[in-house]
Parts: sequence; C-alpha cells; structure tokens
Amino acid sequence: MKSSVFIILKYYVIIWVLYFLTLAIFPIKSIWDNSEIVFLLTIFYLFITIIISVVTLSFLSKTKNKNYISIYNNNVVITKLVFYTITISILGGLFVLYDKIIYQGIDFSRGPAIARIQWQQSAQLRESFSSVFSVLGNILSSLNIIGLGLLHLHWEIIKKQKRIIFLLFGLIGLFFISYVSGGRSILIMVISSLIGIGAIRKVRCLPFLPMKSARKIYLILIMASALLYSMYIFNERAKMNNIPIEIYAHNWINELGGEETLLYNEIVNKFENSKSIIYLSTVVASYIYHGNWIFQGIIDLNSRSGYSLFRTWVAMLNRLPFISIDMKPYHFSGYFATLPGFIYYDYGFYGIIMGGLIHGILLGISMFFIKKKKTGPISFAFIHFILMTTYLSPIGAAFDFMLSPLLVLGYIFVFIIFRYRNFSWTISHNTYRLINT
Repeated sequence: MKSSVFIILKYYVIIWVLYFLTLAIFPIKSIWDNSEIVFLLTIFYLFITIIISVVTLSFLSKTKNKNYISIYNNNVVITKLVFYTITISILGGLFVLYDKIIYQGIDFSRGPAIARIQWQQSAQLRESFSSVFSVLGNILSSLNIIGLGLLHLHWEIIKKQKRIIFLLFGLIGLFFISYVSGGRSILIMVISSLIGIGAIRKVRCLPFLPMKSARKIYLILIMASALLYSMYIFNERAKMNNIPIEIYAHNWINELGGEETLLYNEIVNKFENSKSIIYLSTVVASYIYHGNWIFQGIIDLNSRSGYSLFRTWVAMLNRLPFISIDMKPYHFSGYFATLPGFIYYDYGFYGIIMGGLIHGILLGISMFFIKKKKTGPISFAFIHFILMTTYLSPIGAAFDFMLSPLLVLGYIFVFIIFRYRNFSWTISHNTYRLINT
C-alpha cells in the first residue's frame, strides 16, 4: 500500500485547525480585539506555504534522479547511533549541571524556579560563556532530540530489549536536561519532533507511533508528563514569590496578553476542590496560545522597533570574542508570537507573502527528500528541522528557540561522528545502495 508525501501537509493543516478550534473554546481571550485579522493573515500565510511547497515538490520531482534499491538491514549502525546520541545527551546534561553548580554557583536544592532566576542573573552579569562545560554540555544535550527522533523513526529495526531501554533513558534524559536547563523548549521541540517523525513514518506506510499495544499509553505519557512538569514549574514560581496560585495565574495570563472570561470564572467556582489544577493548567494552556494574542497586539502597534526573529542566533554570536551585533529589543520581548506573527512584526504584510514563499520552498524540498528512498545525515537534519519549525508554527518560531542553534551544532556533531556510516536516515527498515540505472 502506497502512502503520499502530502501527509506532511495534512498534519500541518490538522495542527492549525486544532489550534484555532481549541483557541475558540478556550475560556481565556486576548486583551486585543484583532482575532479576525490575525485569522485571515494566518490562513493567507498557510495558503501560500502549502501552494508553494506543492509547486516546489512538483518541480523537483521532475528532475532526473538516481534510483536506489534495498539490499540489507543495517540495524547495528542505527542501534549504535541511537545509543550514542541518547547517552551523550545525558552526559551533556551532567556537564550543564556541573557548570551551573561549580562555575555559576546555582543552588538547585531550593527548587527549579529559584535556580532559573539565579542562572538568568548570572548570564546577565557576564559577556561570554560561563565555562567550556556550559558550551559543550548544551550542544551535547541537544542530541536528546535527535536520539529520540531516530529511535521513533527506526523503532522496528532495533531489538525489543534495547529499544525499551533507549526509550526509558531517553525520556529520563529529556526531563533531566529540561530540569537543569530551566526551560521547557526542549519538551516542546521533542513533541514537535514526535509529530514530524510520525508524519514521515506514515509516508513510509508505518503507524504514526510504534508499539501497537501501548502507543496510546506512550502518547498520553509524553503529553501528561510535559503538562505536569510545566504545572510543577509554574507552581514553584508562585511559591518562590509567595503569591497565591490564583493571583499568580491571573497575573501571568495578563502578562501573556489574555484575560479571564465569565466562563472561566464559572468553571473555577464549579470545581471548588480542583482550583489549583485549573489555575495551573490554564497558565500552561495560555503559554501555548499566547502567540496568537501577541500577534493581535502586534496588529495594534503604530510603530515597531527592533526585530523579533533570529534574536537567539544574534545573542549567541555576541557571546563570541570580537563579535558585537547591535540588537534592539522588540516590543514584546520575552514573549512568543506565532510564526506568521513574528514575520508580520518584522516585515509587515509583504513579509507574510515572502515568509510563506520561503517556508513553502523549504517545506517542498524536505518533502522531496522524504520521497527519496535514501537520505543522509544532512538531508535528515534538514527534514527534521523544517518539520519541527512547521509543526511548531502556531506556538512560535522554532528556529529561534534557545535550543535551536545548539541543535544545529548537534546535527553537525552527529554528522562528523557518523560521516563514514552508510545507511538511510529516513527509512525504518532498510538501507540502500546507489544503483545507477
């Protein structure tokens, strides 16, 4: 049974449809009244992206390509790759922990919220990296995303005992790295990676998730763990500031550009015994949806200063010796907009057109690579990064997350280590040898 590469676009549309549907019934609304304009601009951006991606794929598919045929199962190399990436990522987390305790004096015994504030204050006081352990640890930690992605993709080819162990240590490493780094971006990127890899598997006529008997449990476990961990972090922050959780939730929602509705207050009053859970889960959901609210706020601005995109890359470059790039703060500094919202802030309506054009071309190229029976580490990295950016576009610009430059360096690290290995990175059962026909 053949499956179409257009499944990639199908998931893109489904994610945005679910985003707008759940946003419509979410009992928190934006303080700005530009939802219709934002909706139309977003739909316009999606339309351009999808059309251009199809045109790009069609054009590339007409080019002359060499054919590939299956010759053997290379489960040894794939198993080693997954083992090394997950193991090294945990080592990277330990390096980060060592740096923060020894070089930055971070006290994790007081909880992750205080540790995060201490880390942010320490970062503001220095002009460069705290130590080589910080640099190396953060790069190696990003391999967790790659390792879990490859494990998901090549699940069937890895022996049962090993893949269960890899999954267990991969998830432990994921939450450990998230804890010591003080952020949730790695959790968000792993979930988007799961969706992207699942889409590739569907193109390959494989189930979105492996483990037929336990795939629902696996998905629920991942989503619930991310939700509970985020709720825990927000609860710790409220305790740190000695603020009642209801006040903290109210203030945080307002900061994100939202405001409570009558329905929200009715829900809180109806479930008196579960107020804390409602407050915390609402804060987490607001964090996901606030990109739309910020986009509405951008529409209201009479003038826009600075740039919102590529700020993480510029900030990282500024920590290198002899590099100083002026970076004016953008109006909503510290908050996400949707990907179309960020583009609109920087370049206006014509930016939506050009952004959709560029995004569509890159997505079309990635779909072309997915169609090929063999892809190497460079094309896999390209596919993986573009799909994460695409599927995270309702939340923000994934390529500008704090972890993104480190992930790119992680791809390079893996490419160097495995540059002599001959196997396919985007097919779950076989590797391929080039046959000129």
